[in-house]
Amino acid sequence: MIEMERLEELFEQGATIWGVVDYTYHSSKPYKRIEYWDLGNMPTFYKNNIDEFYENNWNAEFFETKEDAEFALKYQDITRTETLSLPTWEEFVNSGKSIVFRDAYGDIQELNQYNREININEQYCGYLTKENYLAACELCRKLFLGEDKLDKIEKGETE
Repeated sequence: MIEMERLEELFEQGATIWGVVDYTYHSSKPYKRIEYWDLGNMPTFYKNNIDEFYENNWNAEFFETKEDAEFALKYQDITRTETLSLPTWEEFVNSGKSIVFRDAYGDIQELNQYNREININEQYCGYLTKENYLAACELCRKLFLGEDKLDKIEKGETE
């Protein structure tokens, strides 16, 4: 990415720069694309006010080459969205199926029922009651979001 000092030099040289521009704020889907700026043909106003140029292009990351911009677009700021949807109490009891998911730290977690008990990774969570299931769902939510380990750190507990 181009720092401010280097941008000033590139303005003086009349170079072309490339940028990854984030248009996500216009829609709910992430949308980024590569654009270029010919600094030699920029208005004098921008040449004398590089801060203003930066401010007017706040949603762009600047690069000296198209190759660097393409790399940034493809391999930097990779986003993955995951969702955990736990079944209702009735669905859980009637299906008898396990729910397997990865927690916030990549560890595999399994919520299941066995012998009229509710377990998460073979850890006993109580008898198969709606109240115990809701408590197990809360624990799953915390594991998925990473709150369980954060709570331990805040309490000064170590693993």
